[in-house]
Amino acid sequence: MTDKTSWSAMAEKELRGKPLGSLTWDTLEGIDVQPIYTADDVAGLDHMASIAGQAPYTRGVKATMFRTMQKLIVVLQFWSGKNSNLA
Repeated sequence: MTDKTSWSAMAEKELRGKPLGSLTWDTLEGIDVQPIYTADDVAGLDHMASIAGQAPYTRGVKATMFRTMQKLIVVLQFWSGKNSNLA
């Protein structure tokens, strides 16, 4: 059961009369977000095989960008004006 047809059948049963389209939602930019995506949806998109630090930079402009950004976010969450007075 890895195709959309079998998933749709299961989802319709679980929705108990609601339309399958009720699971689709829009982003603030007006892009429809489907309830499920499969490999077929990204077939032919060359950038899906890209890696961070290489064009077209869809996974970040630096190879370690998101690994180091997480640490920065944690530090920024801890550091506040109240904490700066302790130094």
